[in-house]
Amino acid sequence: MVQRVLVAGSSGGIGAELARQLRAAGYTVFTLSRSGAPSDFHCVADLSAATSIPLVQPFLQQAQQHGALLHWDGSVIPS
Repeated sequence: MVQRVLVAGSSGGIGAELARQLRAAGYTVFTLSRSGAPSDFHCVADLSAATSIPLVQPFLQQAQQHGALLHWDGSVIPS
């Protein structure tokens, strides 16, 4: 099954902790930056994580305020 990209946000603070929790729960976490290089932004896959990982919703809110959000297909909505 192919997982879809859900969000992007800063890899510092809440993003780093969310990525750790997702990886611990078996989710694949992709990274990229605004330029597309692998760094600053954690991209979280699989919508089911929204209910199983408590940090997903706060992370989404923070990403909307401070970063770019990604559509399910991975296209970037600039902040």
